Amino acid sequence: MEALAAELGRRGKDVVARAVETGQVQTLEIEVSHEDQAACFEVRAGVYNRTEAVAIARDITSRRDRERSLTMFKQDLEAVIRDQSSELNRLQDAFRRQVALLEQEEAVLKKSFSKAERLLEDTIGAITIIAQKKDPYTAGHQQKVSQLACAIAREMGLSGEQVRVIRISSLLHDLGMLFVPAEYLAKPGKLSDAEFSMIKAHPDTDYQILKTIDFSFNIADIVHQHHERLDGSGYPEGLKGDAICLESRIIAVADVVEAMVSKRPHRPAPGVEAALKEIEKGRGTLYDPDAVDACLKLFREQDFRFQDSGVK
Repeated sequence: MEALAAELGRRGKDVVARAVETGQVQTLEIEVSHEDQAACFEVRAGVYNRTEAVAIARDITSRRDRERSLTMFKQDLEAVIRDQSSELNRLQDAFRRQVALLEQEEAVLKKSFSKAERLLEDTIGAITIIAQKKDPYTAGHQQKVSQLACAIAREMGLSGEQVRVIRISSLLHDLGMLFVPAEYLAKPGKLSDAEFSMIKAHPDTDYQILKTIDFSFNIADIVHQHHERLDGSGYPEGLKGDAICLESRIIAVADVVEAMVSKRPHRPAPGVEAALKEIEKGRGTLYDPDAVDACLKLFREQDFRFQDSGVK
């Protein structure tokens, strides 16, 4: 606070002069350093009766850090998109429109970070479409996984905030596929060990991208763990049991079911019943038992159906 007071003292005369001249409250931002730590403050100053000055300082360091993270995220993703083939240009424009909307809402971001998170979700939607367009056989996969994962979470009685985190995580769970060669994703035959190893590396790629973003919840870890299994047979870390995030365990069940009800270049779709039998067989060994039970109930008792994602 001493550093803030000193900076206010240095700049206070000009601020007071402007307040006297305009008759309006003056706002300025001050960045100060103390013990190698930088802090940012928003200061509002006003003059009353031309003899008394009042200044109110608010610490906005956390907000500024989040805004910088969002800006870096936007810049990194724009660099990735620029490297994609011409077929992604139309979708790149959609992403840029989302970024433009984010920039237009900067004033609102300063007042409500929850608004920023809603805008971020819109941007995520554009990003997932770009990822899906690279592989037409999995078009809509992430949206459908998100539909089922959120339904499972609600059936399990999770809070609205947990459902929201699962929704965002599942929409981003295959972001790393952007870096897998398109010919691997569309290959009709069996993948070689080297090709499959590259595909298995996508959770690590997801993590490296998402860990740089301050989401205020553990999106990067959740996405990183969505291919882990309770018995330690999953990847990339071979985690077991409760070492795997609950949200990841829910997404894992939804991911397996959605993948089996959809066709792939190397196989037809096994179908809903085959998918349900798969998670039933792995209940408690591969897959979270509560998530499996909730998923089975959704399909067998509540007639759950995937909604068309709109991706063509």
